[in-house]
Amino acid sequence: MNVQNVHQRRLAAPADKVGALIDSLASEADRLWPSPPWVPMTLDRPLAVGAAGGHGPIRYVVQQYAPGKSVQFRFTGPKGFDGFHCFAITDVSQSSVVLRHTLQMTARCTTRSSKTPWPRPKPPSDNRPTFIAGPPG
Repeated sequence: MNVQNVHQRRLAAPADKVGALIDSLASEADRLWPSPPWVPMTLDRPLAVGAAGGHGPIRYVVQQYAPGKSVQFRFTGPKGFDGFHCFAITDVSQSSVVLRHTLQMTARCTTRSSKTPWPRPKPPSDNRPTFIAGPPG
């Protein structure tokens, strides 16, 4: 099953303030990841290429990182999750930026059982992104 999900919001904030949200991922001061209610994102070291971690049973490694601009995580688990998710700042103007979250993957079933081997995330009922905590003060 191919999955592509893109959420984006224009934020009335300068790129450096919104970029700080991306840079805070998986840190004690994380202001971007929606925890709670989601399980916190954790990494085995500060955000950098090669840092490994995830949230709950979803595992990934930082594949690309441009501080203050974007980060891309390649899925490493569960088995059958092939793809990535990323946060990026796009469409920068003097007064605003677009913060985009992209999930692109192929979910492959690894068993003949009718039960899938991966967890099924429950999206918000109104399909609004829940990852934006707002720009730092």
